[in-house]
Amino acid sequence: MGLLLILAYVGFAFWLAALRPERALLGMVFLIPWGALYTDFGLWVNAYQIMMLALLLCTFARSLQPGWTGVPMAAGRLLALLLLWALLTSLLQVARVPDVALKTTGLRGPTTRAIIQMAMYTFSMSPMLLVLLWVRSTDAIAAMARTYVLSALLLAVIGWLQLVVWVGTGTNPMPIGFFNDWAGGTVKLSEGVVQFGKINVFRMNSFAGEPRTLGGALVYAMLIIQAVGAISTAVPRRKLVALWLFLAVSTIATLSTSAVLIWSIGSIVQFPLARLFGVRLRVSGPRIALMLGAVMLPFGLAAAAIEASGFPIFDLLAQRTIERIDASGAVEDFDLAIISYFQAHPLDSIAGVGLGNAHLYAQRYIDPEFQWYALGGVFTAKTQYLRLISEIGFIGLGLFLLWYLVLLIDAAVAVRRLPVLAPIMSMATVTIVIFFASGQFIAEFYHVAGALGALCAVANRQRSGAPPPQFAPPQLTGAAAR
Repeated sequence: MGLLLILAYVGFAFWLAALRPERALLGMVFLIPWGALYTDFGLWVNAYQIMMLALLLCTFARSLQPGWTGVPMAAGRLLALLLLWALLTSLLQVARVPDVALKTTGLRGPTTRAIIQMAMYTFSMSPMLLVLLWVRSTDAIAAMARTYVLSALLLAVIGWLQLVVWVGTGTNPMPIGFFNDWAGGTVKLSEGVVQFGKINVFRMNSFAGEPRTLGGALVYAMLIIQAVGAISTAVPRRKLVALWLFLAVSTIATLSTSAVLIWSIGSIVQFPLARLFGVRLRVSGPRIALMLGAVMLPFGLAAAAIEASGFPIFDLLAQRTIERIDASGAVEDFDLAIISYFQAHPLDSIAGVGLGNAHLYAQRYIDPEFQWYALGGVFTAKTQYLRLISEIGFIGLGLFLLWYLVLLIDAAVAVRRLPVLAPIMSMATVTIVIFFASGQFIAEFYHVAGALGALCAVANRQRSGAPPPQFAPPQLTGAAAR
């Protein structure tokens, strides 16, 4: 049954991509945070990737038709140089990957995985191209932001239903990995439960996968709402505040400390960085601080009321935040091992050890505290800045930063012609920060980068008076395109 459902979805994805590519693109955006919809049969594949693959292949089919012209990509040469560096250095590393004992073989074996990771790295960047090709107006860029917020809202609603059923029946209807288990994939089911003394506190995860994944998606939607509310007047602020509050309460229900940290970092840097690129705020800095304080006050009062009722909410929050920072600071297990390796082999950090290879080199540096589950496993750095350094080195990191900086500058110039899209600069700057600070926002980052490129293309067309590109659908019958 699970296999039939997956095949039906694959068919639907290709049908939508062939006939309505713009809708397929919004479908990709919608599915970004739905991480629970995956299967693992030796190769991990989720619903988002299937929709992206369908749109990629159908777009390629269209490119073979007469009349295809393509769209110039802002900072495209720097991006091509970055991609060439990542693939070339990784290819050279394949012959020298160390032979270490792993708990897995097959597609996750050292050589096979190294080759697959080169393809996956290119695949993960492809949303930039798809957004550039199929987003042809300012309305389409705004629709991407609305779609993501709608997706996060739906996940939150489902999450509350999950908690209601869980508390009412004592059975979690959506344990972590439930869809993969139902589809027949390899999985070990688990639940998001925090034990506080004799009390079990349930954490919602919905269709996002893990509670921290859901929390990250919700706070990213909150940052989108903050950007729109502080920069644009297109949406009534009362509506934005109501949406923000619901997402904030739902984030608390995930008990994700990483989500709170991401929101805190994002809120601190969101508007100052946007100002560096010429974005004018509709609301003053003090008023933004006052508004944030006003919406946070109810949470403080609610927490005080819960504490007064006898539930030690403040102790629980301290356990989930302050007490989790030990002698290693906030650095996590795999990151510690990778950092330790590069401390012992600093020259390897110049060009990196190749895409997907960090675990092969860092195995012997895993802290004894984590060896019971990490030793012999496949892993990457949990923060993107460290992952970039470990895989493509400081040279690759420099190319990455240079490419994105040029893209931001080009987009800032384009926003002057299209001020209605000024909020995108706020999200573009905050996204790169939280992208580096975590390992979760890869898809969000490359969609935003694609939106920046599309923004530049739309502005250039308006300046030159050129019409938007028209791409004929693929001729499935073999007839000539009309």
